[in-house]
Amino acid sequence: NHLDYSIYNANDVVPGPGDDWDLRRPYFHYGNYYNQVYVNCTCDDSSFNSLQIIAAKRFTNGYSVNSNLTWAKALDNQIGNRGNAPTEFFDIRAAHGVSYLNRAVIWNTTHSFKVPFGRGERFGTNANPVVQTLLGGWTFDGFTTIQSGIALSPSDAYNGELHAYFGQRPNRVPGVSFYSKTKNRNGWLNAAALSHPTTLYQFGDAHPGIMRGPGLYNADWSFGKSFAFKTILADNPTTLDFRWENFNAFNHANLGSPTMNMEDPNYGKIYGTSEDMRRMQFNVHVRW
Repeated sequence: NHLDYSIYNANDVVPGPGDDWDLRRPYFHYGNYYNQVYVNCTCDDSSFNSLQIIAAKRFTNGYSVNSNLTWAKALDNQIGNRGNAPTEFFDIRAAHGVSYLNRAVIWNTTHSFKVPFGRGERFGTNANPVVQTLLGGWTFDGFTTIQSGIALSPSDAYNGELHAYFGQRPNRVPGVSFYSKTKNRNGWLNAAALSHPTTLYQFGDAHPGIMRGPGLYNADWSFGKSFAFKTILADNPTTLDFRWENFNAFNHANLGSPTMNMEDPNYGKIYGTSEDMRRMQFNVHVRW
């Protein structure tokens, strides 16, 4: 509660009839004042509720895993025109809805596995040095995340019915799905689900956060091997660690958010990704 509300013009034109827009400025009646009046207040609020489940296995026998699931809902007033949701400055609650930051489900898993083979390990302690070198010292580490899509808010660039400077929200068309049948980059959203408001001086009823964008799947995995051998550098064994790191290991195309302005001919299409495609790097560390 009492969060900072972004600076806004309290002397903006209120939607309504009349060709002289200045007459609809709240402060115009005080000496014909038509300039901007910037206001910043602690009058905003937001909420976050979630169910969180964690399953963990600590490092035993060369293996550890931590998996956590969050099922959540975040609500706010879309302040500062966040998420392309037009904000009616004189009624903050009019833009109340699912936050543009909200992902309903997030599942993260981290794991670490060291092959328990070789000297001092569970298996292969007495194996010959060649076998220990080939099979021992391998590691497999990673972070995997699966997330549902972020909340999306439709917008309407045409605000003629408002008769004011505010951005407009479209109307929902009852019974029509927000999403296209293909639901891919060439058409994630269905334009037929929205329509221009026809009632004068009123905002549309398509509230913020009523749609969802593409989900996200990403796996950052690394594979490594450690070698230990005697050198003249130190009394203790020198170690050589090699790691092959993969970011977005499966090269999954995580689609970005679609175009949300229903006036745009590209409404519902996606032209980018939210994560980079697969990247690799190789590391070699020598320790003595």
